[in-house]
Amino acid sequence: MGAPLVAVHAWSDVVEGERGLHRRHDDWAELAEQGGDVLSEEVGAVAELRPGIAVRSELVHDTALRALLHQARDARLLVVGHRGHRPAQGMGLGSTSRALVEFAPCPVIVTPPVPAPMTPPVRPTGAVR
Repeated sequence: MGAPLVAVHAWSDVVEGERGLHRRHDDWAELAEQGGDVLSEEVGAVAELRPGIAVRSELVHDTALRALLHQARDARLLVVGHRGHRPAQGMGLGSTSRALVEFAPCPVIVTPPVPAPMTPPVRPTGAVR
């Protein structure tokens, strides 16, 4: 008996910048549309890799932490990625991942960032060996 796969993308007008948190002044409808595009792209990638898996999408206007803690209430497992922007101290988790590991009512797996595929070196045309 499999559990449903729910892909969640939380969007907010609050972002973290060099000087801490601040509000974006973009139109909320535009922010929601951008969030929906990100979610559709990620769900599409899952469907391409695993065509037999049904994925339910949830676009949420909230912080990532609150949205994921809400989903975790009914989850058997919460799998989240991290962007890898933190220095390599300890587990190198950001604040959202750390809080989920600490407070989610279900087990949490934090996956490392997926590296970009390596491309073979390009040889100049007409090169003589």
